[in-house]
Amino acid sequence: MLTVHHEIPEISVIIPAYNAQPWIRECLGSLVAQSMQNWEAVVVDDCSTDETLKTIEGMAREDERIRVFHHEENKGPSCAINLGLDNVKGKYVLILGSDDLFADNSLEAIVNACETNNLDILRFSAENFADSDGFEEDVKLANWYCKMPLHDSGVLTGIELLALENELRGRVPAHPVQICYRRDLI
Repeated sequence: MLTVHHEIPEISVIIPAYNAQPWIRECLGSLVAQSMQNWEAVVVDDCSTDETLKTIEGMAREDERIRVFHHEENKGPSCAINLGLDNVKGKYVLILGSDDLFADNSLEAIVNACETNNLDILRFSAENFADSDGFEEDVKLANWYCKMPLHDSGVLTGIELLALENELRGRVPAHPVQICYRRDLI
């Protein structure tokens, strides 16, 4: 049965996917399970050679909030994200790795924090885990990065954020995930 939502989404979640068959169903399932239902997923398959595209298309047939885009040749995650950015409709935008999950209330908490504090950018924390042996040290390091407090007050002006990022250079990984942007800022 197709889940139909006609509102403009409050938040768009871009998911670049390449050979993500082992994880993509659970990733999208974590969006479907959100307490806040006014979202869209813009999933960009980057010419996967496994069943990723078939899985995404199947889930999109069940829920119209999942929109699918496909590269005819592999172009890499940056191009997939850019295609996603060209097609989002939400007030806020964030990027979710195809092997990542959200807790059931994550989108609601993210949007509430942005709205309450009138934020253009929100950086948030995450917890890393591995579903197989051999990654324990990588997970410990990633959790240290993802949970490192950026500021005691929680809300920074743009100038304060730039100064803090400059101060922490080399200790905080530069990546587009764990950040929510107001779409009209992009």
